[in-house]
Amino acid sequence: MEKDVNNMNELIWKFEIPAQTNSQVELPHGCEILSVGSQGDFVFMWGKFPEEYKDRLEPREFEVYGTGHPIPGDVKRKFIGTVHMYGGSLVFHIFEKLS
Repeated sequence: MEKDVNNMNELIWKFEIPAQTNSQVELPHGCEILSVGSQGDFVFMWGKFPEEYKDRLEPREFEVYGTGHPIPGDVKRKFIGTVHMYGGSLVFHIFEKLS
């Protein structure tokens, strides 16, 4: 039986998203993606989840597309956010693949 997550402490962690078209990232169960951004030469997302699930990791699939690059229409996906890198000369759009 799952515990009532409304009474749990929550954590916010940072996760790297590889800047490639398809990647899999291990996130804690129930992780809600809050935002995406860049730090240095890397793309990251920040997610919030119940503290109790910090060791209960699940694979989730993400896609990264540059502006003007084609996005295949054969997959359901959710837009997560846009990341500007190198002073805006490179712009990535982050999606999560939905099952």
